[in-house]
Amino acid sequence: MPRLPANLVFSALGPDRSVAVASALASGDGASPPQVFPPDAAGRRRLLRRLRGRQCVVHDSAALAELLSEPSLVRHARPVLSSLVDSREFAALLIPCARRHDLPGLAGIAGYPKPGPANPADLASATAALCVHLAQRVTQLDPRLLSLMLMLVGADSWPQWLRPSNVRPAATSLPNLLAPIGPRGRLRSAAPENLPPLSQLPNILGPDGPLARAHPAYEHRPGQIEMALAVAEALRKGQLLMVEAGTGVGKSLAYLVPAILWSLSRRQRVAVSTNTKNLQEQLADKDLPLVREILAVDFHAVVLKGRNNYACARALSAVISDLLGSMFRAERLAAAFLLSWIAQSQRGDLSEISPEAYATFEPLADLVEEIRSDAEACGGRRCSHHGVCCFERLRRRAQGADLVVVNHALALADLEGALVPQCDHIIFDEAHNLEDVATDQLGHEVTHWTFTSLLRRVRAPSTRSDTAGTGGLLRTVRRRLERAGWQTRTALEPLLEGFAPRAAALRERTEEFGDQIVDFVLGEVVRAGEDTDRATLRLTDELLGSRYFELLRKQAQQIVDAASELARQAAQLGEALEKVEDQEVSGDGALAADFKAFATQVTDAANTVQLVLLRDDLSEDFVRWIEAWETGHGPGWALRAAPIDVGPVLEAAVYRARSTVVFTSATLTVEHSFEFFRQRLGLERQPERLAELSVPSPFDLPEQLLLCVPRDVPLPTDTEFVDAVVAVIAETARLAGGRTLALFTSRSMLRQAVAQLAPLCADHDVRLLVQDRAASRSALLNEFQRDERTVLCGVKSFWEGVDVPGVALSALVIVKLPFAVPSDPLVEARREHLDNLGRNSRDEYYIPQAIIGFKQGFGRLIRSRTDRGVVVVLDKRLLLRNYGRRFFRSLERCALERGTWEECLGAAEAWLSR
Repeated sequence: MPRLPANLVFSALGPDRSVAVASALASGDGASPPQVFPPDAAGRRRLLRRLRGRQCVVHDSAALAELLSEPSLVRHARPVLSSLVDSREFAALLIPCARRHDLPGLAGIAGYPKPGPANPADLASATAALCVHLAQRVTQLDPRLLSLMLMLVGADSWPQWLRPSNVRPAATSLPNLLAPIGPRGRLRSAAPENLPPLSQLPNILGPDGPLARAHPAYEHRPGQIEMALAVAEALRKGQLLMVEAGTGVGKSLAYLVPAILWSLSRRQRVAVSTNTKNLQEQLADKDLPLVREILAVDFHAVVLKGRNNYACARALSAVISDLLGSMFRAERLAAAFLLSWIAQSQRGDLSEISPEAYATFEPLADLVEEIRSDAEACGGRRCSHHGVCCFERLRRRAQGADLVVVNHALALADLEGALVPQCDHIIFDEAHNLEDVATDQLGHEVTHWTFTSLLRRVRAPSTRSDTAGTGGLLRTVRRRLERAGWQTRTALEPLLEGFAPRAAALRERTEEFGDQIVDFVLGEVVRAGEDTDRATLRLTDELLGSRYFELLRKQAQQIVDAASELARQAAQLGEALEKVEDQEVSGDGALAADFKAFATQVTDAANTVQLVLLRDDLSEDFVRWIEAWETGHGPGWALRAAPIDVGPVLEAAVYRARSTVVFTSATLTVEHSFEFFRQRLGLERQPERLAELSVPSPFDLPEQLLLCVPRDVPLPTDTEFVDAVVAVIAETARLAGGRTLALFTSRSMLRQAVAQLAPLCADHDVRLLVQDRAASRSALLNEFQRDERTVLCGVKSFWEGVDVPGVALSALVIVKLPFAVPSDPLVEARREHLDNLGRNSRDEYYIPQAIIGFKQGFGRLIRSRTDRGVVVVLDKRLLLRNYGRRFFRSLERCALERGTWEECLGAAEAWLSR
């Protein structure tokens, strides 16, 4: 074990601003306990005497630096401040793939006891132990990687005790540091000898089988076995199987086990597609290792996401090269982190970078966007970094995989098999989202942010700011030209001079267009007698013929023309860069590829503007619309076109192209019928292959769940509704001691309610967490689970994918039934389409769609056999309207209270106290 120098001390700040200091000996034998200095003046003077002449290491140095910078201390504290070392930075640099870089989060990796966040003595000791681990870790790093990191960070700011004596700052090429791509994988030639047959599924998943022995919390689930047998039958017969599996059935294992047995026995690859990355990661990290254990056979599974989830080695190499000479230490630190991360990451999946890394290295978010893999900029086999490409490595592994886990967006975007290897059998989990994903993949969209982000890549000057063309691709070319020879400069400078004005012209046109589109859309809304700061306008034949729209078309044409000019100039610049022999300028063709990709992306954006606003021949199967809103930075707008019916495309590209397609979710049926799902996805076009199975939840819902629908709450259209919502959420949270999730259907109502709810929650000593504030969805859920006395309020993304078993969630409030906005262009067009076919769009589409969403929200509460809770629905249309019966019939049976709110409150209190 390495020992740290005796002049090192390790410090931590407590919540009361007391400071603990541990010596370097705290990492060895015979250590004395950390010394704690109180937050008074005398304590701080003693603290400075303790730190004088020593180098102080602190995990997150900002708080201690702020304390020692107080006017009464700063003169004596300057030597200490100048020598502070932040162990959080170096932990992130040397352990880049950790999910958390705080001291409690690193405890399992570094091997010290998990410290309490409020105990500065524990934190100081943990910092000492972490630094011993870091000193050991650097001896295990590739010296070339460490040398390049030293060069980026700066040898002067890298502690001497944290690097081997024989390592010196030095540059090296990225391909030398990364694992090369191996040979293309192949499916195994024969099934494993000990592979159990599919007929053994009941034994494998049953109470006396290997699953029961491997899973410590095993519960016998007949529905899981029934579903597994149905999936096996679908694979054998080539069916289109729909399976609704209620919460607790264990559907992941019910399709993974037969899928892997089938793949291994028949040597045919199977794909599993999910809607969310969260479920992809759950399958990879939790379910597939369990399947490997219970089957006791080896199989090869690969998780594959869309290309832009992965780091591009060529782009990272260019970023590192550009930042080696940067005067900004924060940029160099972020680049060093990315270098360390990609060298040690198993997959190069950018979503695996921890949120804490982004907080530690402020420029990291921008650098990550620069290094995302881009299909347009990819040079394929011609790329100098092709041999270490993260995405290509995964693609090759997937070629030999028995099981490939993808997401719906990738599965539907890659129907030709260019990215995902061909799979004749596919299982769609979270299949209730498939129509929405297909609509997105088959549709077209361009927004103000599309052009803003493109022009930001070249730092085009703005007419609304003083930002000049001094960053991005333009900055890179100009800086490299300063070192180039006369011949290279002569070839490139005229093209470069013509590029910046064209980029500025496109920015000016899009800014003018933004003003015009907001005036046009909001003006149409006002003329219709509505008042809103965000509006959606469907492009009907009547509107397309108006004189106001003609003005918009003229400006749209100006955008298309300006974009075409810029794209042409970018493509010419890319071609010129390809011919440059000076590799220091061309960067092994990297800059040329970047400019050509930029040209393609600008052209695509212009084509979408043309398709939505300028073309008169768009198919009647598409609906077009404009959205406009005001932002704090100017007008926001979006142009969209989407298919009205995705069924024909799915039928041709998915159902006919594959032997087996399985659809599963906890919410596929309406009133226990699959008819709505069949119609929306075009499955009725192949009736001879259809099979269906509904497996109810194994939970005892009449004993676990109470549904309350108070009949005296105002209707959602009443002005008093928001006040009632606030009162009910506050009372429910008080009753449940926090532990409450409130689901809203609109952000505007969420904001109104939260403004009134905050003081009421404070009165009840309940914490309020709200979607749309700074924290991410996953961070909010983590906070919600950590602190029981919490109410979490969210909108659409919280209606599904929230899995909080146990006492952390005891009450669920559904504010309104999740009906789509009737005036939404896509909803409106789909209803018209059905009505024109002589069908009842309200009964066959509008209400069933809301029922599916309601079932998703309803399912957030009971997640295990031991859960117990109350669902409160505040939309009494569930009781008053005829369609309410359809909602009730679509739910599994549970306890029900339909009295006044006071009666519901009393019933809920009795229920939760049982």
